[in-house]
Amino acid sequence: MKSAENGWIEFESSLDIVEEAVDDIVCRVGGNSLPNEKLFSLRLALHEAIANAITHGNKGCSDLTVGVRFQRSQDEIQVTIRDRGDGFSCKSVPNPTEGKNIFQCSGRGIFLMRKLVDKVDYNDKGNEVTLVMKHAGNPRSSTPPDSCESA
Repeated sequence: MKSAENGWIEFESSLDIVEEAVDDIVCRVGGNSLPNEKLFSLRLALHEAIANAITHGNKGCSDLTVGVRFQRSQDEIQVTIRDRGDGFSCKSVPNPTEGKNIFQCSGRGIFLMRKLVDKVDYNDKGNEVTLVMKHAGNPRSSTPPDSCESA
C-alpha cells in the first residue's frame, strides 16, 4: 500500500508499540522529508502524545485503542491522537518549570509538546490532542515517500 497524505490508523494501548506507531505516522505524512531538527521535534512530540494517550487516557488498558488521524498539506502536518478515556483539562496540569513542580518525576509532556511543534490543541473533553507542525519553505521534498507499508 502506498503512503497516504491523509488517513486514520488505530492501535492497541501498549507502550511497547509507541516507537512503531511513531515510525508509521511519520512515514505516512512524509515526515522523513523534513529537515532533521523538525523531524526530531515531530517524532518526540508524537511519542509524548501517544504515550500520554496510552498511560493517562486509556490507563494502560489493552482493551482500549488509540486512534490517530493525520494529514499533510503543502505547508503543515497535522496529527490528532485520541484515546478512549474520560479526558482531562490541560489547564489543570501545573507548569513543570515553576516551584516544586521542577522536582516532580512527571508532568512535562504537554509542556514539551508545546515547545516542539507549532500548535497543540485539546478538544473540550480532553481525550484528543492535535499537533500541528508548519513546514513551508522546506528545502527537501514535500511529497511523502511511496515506501511506507501499512501495519
